Amino acid sequence: PHRREAFLQHCALGRLGTGGPPRPNSQFGVGTDEGTPGIEVGSFWDVVMGRHFWTSVVGRYEHHLSDTRDIRVGTGTPGDPFDATAAPVATTRELGDLMSVEVTPRFVLGEYLSIGAQYQYIHERPGTFTGTRDIVESESGETIHLDASVLDATSQFSEQWVGGGVVFSTVAASREGYGKYPVEIQLRYRRSVSLSGGRPSRGEWGVGLRIYHTLWGKGEAL
Repeated sequence: PHRREAFLQHCALGRLGTGGPPRPNSQFGVGTDEGTPGIEVGSFWDVVMGRHFWTSVVGRYEHHLSDTRDIRVGTGTPGDPFDATAAPVATTRELGDLMSVEVTPRFVLGEYLSIGAQYQYIHERPGTFTGTRDIVESESGETIHLDASVLDATSQFSEQWVGGGVVFSTVAASREGYGKYPVEIQLRYRRSVSLSGGRPSRGEWGVGLRIYHTLWGKGEAL
């Protein structure tokens, strides 16, 4: 039978700054994340249309909390690895709030396999960076003044991602009594197609595994 249903979920969570930006003493350092704590709220929508097509829509809004760390700052273009004046500066920063919208349509091919596409838009407002350092050159004796506030404007960015993936799942079959262990395996790829601020575009591969099991009671093993 043809059916149309919508499922809605809201959430709020705290984010730990476990990653980190590029090392301030490394000229060509590559960071793992922004490395800042934050508070995030999100809304998740699943819209089912018939037996083979459904779409997920996710909206997120994140407020970054302030922290203090050493950041590489120079007098030239922020982020330029060839800026000879760049040096670590003790900086108090508060990144701008971030919003994200993600749309993932999926098509179910059968009992176990589905394919999907994805589009995501991300925008982060400009943050505030406070910290200065004066360095005296050994040869000329000239004093170079480094001010972390030059990073304010360049911290703002907008980004768009497109991608797709395939999912193998035994969850539906397990509900019907075929198979004891409901699992879900996902392979996906996405690439940034639009990125402001002179940042390089990039692609990402991802592999996911989910195992469902009832913690207590005699309900479905999900």
